Amino acid sequence: YWKASAATRAKYESQLSKLKAENTRLSTAIQNADAQFQTLRDALQQAQLARDRQAAEITHWETRASESAARVSQLETELATLAIETSTNALEQLKNTTRRVV
Repeated sequence: YWKASAATRAKYESQLSKLKAENTRLSTAIQNADAQFQTLRDALQQAQLARDRQAAEITHWETRASESAARVSQLETELATLAIETSTNALEQLKNTTRRVV
């Protein structure tokens, strides 16, 4: 009975030792996975910040482009107005010259 009990106890202690070693290995694996997760989360946050900065910069340059397009349109309108005025003045001078010649 004692021999069987001692053998059973040794078997259980061996099994317990294996389970403790496995538990330690799993705990280490969990800690490593958690550290990797933290690293990935930090990298994700940095990528999100970079994306947000780029989006703000894109918005800035889209606004500038829109303002420039509006200014170009305004200048084109002014140029067309000046061209009409110049043509009108030239026609007026031509009429005056023609009247003097005739």
